[in-house]
Amino acid sequence: GEISAAKLREYITSVKQQVKAPVTYADVWEFWQKNRELASAVDFVTAHILPYWEDDPISADKAAEHIGAIRKRIAEDFPGKEILIGEFGWPSAGRMREGALPSPSTQARVLADVLKRGKQDGFRVNLIEAFDQPWKRYLEGTVGGHWGILDDATRRPKFAWGAPVSNHPNWIWQAAGGVAADELGRGAELGNVGQGQAGGAGLVDQALDLCTCLVGGADDAD
Repeated sequence: GEISAAKLREYITSVKQQVKAPVTYADVWEFWQKNRELASAVDFVTAHILPYWEDDPISADKAAEHIGAIRKRIAEDFPGKEILIGEFGWPSAGRMREGALPSPSTQARVLADVLKRGKQDGFRVNLIEAFDQPWKRYLEGTVGGHWGILDDATRRPKFAWGAPVSNHPNWIWQAAGGVAADELGRGAELGNVGQGQAGGAGLVDQALDLCTCLVGGADDAD
């Protein structure tokens, strides 16, 4: 069950008596609003702010503003205390919650915007997570497994900081596959084995031609 603020204070006091390092307690920002008396027990306040999971979900374009506003509110409640954003992140896939859309591009945008805001306003923020954690899907649905900056399967970054990000990086092959599937469907409708085989050979050529055309066009654009 939940630990009371009074019990937490006892634990924090006990730890501080045994270590020389600064001691804090981390929880969602609403916790600190409801248990302000606990702030005097910690050396700095650590609050989690996750715009996607708010009761009223925050869209990607307003996430940095939301982080800044909540952090400012906490700082005003606890003057003289450093405020660390202990958990902040954005998912790259999963269900949309009202205006909060998970995608590679929104993840890249939100993380960059919040880091910029932190530098501008002079506060520290801890991004979550390093890697996708598939096990979280059992608790939070599909979206729970897509908060990492690095892909769980490939162990590679999902995006390059400051570079354009596509939500459909394999769109060329997907488009070619669509053409091939369409040709196969039309060949099957003819009901002629010979024509179907010819269509099968033709669709491969069309798919390759499409890829060549699209890739060539992308290269010319560069």
